[in-house]
Amino acid sequence: MKLNRRWVVGLVSGLLACTGFAFGQNNPLREPRFQARVHDVVDGDTVHLQILGGRETLKARLQGIDAPEICQSFGPQSRDALARRINQMMVTVQSTRLDEYGRSLVVIYINGEDINAWLVKQGYAWSFGRKGSKGPFAAEESQAKLQRRGLFADEGAVRPTQFRRKHKGCQ
Repeated sequence: MKLNRRWVVGLVSGLLACTGFAFGQNNPLREPRFQARVHDVVDGDTVHLQILGGRETLKARLQGIDAPEICQSFGPQSRDALARRINQMMVTVQSTRLDEYGRSLVVIYINGEDINAWLVKQGYAWSFGRKGSKGPFAAEESQAKLQRRGLFADEGAVRPTQFRRKHKGCQ
């Protein structure tokens, strides 16, 4: 029997939440907002966070955006822009839930500024929505397109979801 990964992660997360299980004392999922140091920037929408007062790192995906894959056109620029902006910095993190891969979905703030929105506004990522929604940063995306910022300067830019469907991600 083949199990759907999203279903299994959801089930396990739900069961753990119901039992009150915590991943150590500094479990960020118990607190909706917490402080962390950005330990590493993986790509334009994924980071490793070191929770303030703890040693463990947390792999987190920036919620509401979709940045180009690292092997995709504009992927390295997206990662590098995010790294220049927040790598090794103390940030405020708003954690919402786990995604289907077990990563925490987060919004990152630095000095009160929403970094997820900033990435879209600067043209380093698309606003990500599901089921017909344009996502939470549709206005920022429209503005970046009008100003032809970043990846929106390329009329042939391909959304990461389409890229992954065609190329099965980065090899």
